[in-house]
Amino acid sequence: GSTNSWVANGSNGKLGIGTTLPIGKFNVEKDSTTDGLSQAITISSSSANTKRMNLGYVPGSNYSFIDTINYGISNTSQALSLQPNGGNVGIGTTSPSSKLNIANNLGNAKLTIEAGLASSVTGSSSIDIISRNSGSGTSPISRIEGIFEDSNDSAITLSTTEGGVLSERMRI
Repeated sequence: GSTNSWVANGSNGKLGIGTTLPIGKFNVEKDSTTDGLSQAITISSSSANTKRMNLGYVPGSNYSFIDTINYGISNTSQALSLQPNGGNVGIGTTSPSSKLNIANNLGNAKLTIEAGLASSVTGSSSIDIISRNSGSGTSPISRIEGIFEDSNDSAITLSTTEGGVLSERMRI
């Protein structure tokens, strides 16, 4: 389609921006080579237009994205909340049964937690398990952590809180 076109087709109920042949009820097309930007849809507030949510597709890298950025503070990434008022989020399922439900109808489901860049592999990745005790207001924590020790070795540690201090209990 053309980047300078839009069409509202009353006979089939489709709206196209950047295309004269919309393929869905609402179709936005944008060629990232025209301005170097990939976002096709930007949502911003008229009172704070430097804070935006972008949706787009990067054809050269073959991925889609949703991001939130504050362009007023050196293009700082902002938090993106899914279901902030409750409800479940599903990946690979249309009926998630928990806060995050990852499903794969072809067999094994996998969750990857990655720290650092491939060129500078340092640090660790962890899952923190937080149980809140409403009576005392404390938040005891348990942690499962993957640790990069050196170029040949790594470890998994299990930690729990005792007396308010998170301590490693087991290393594999």
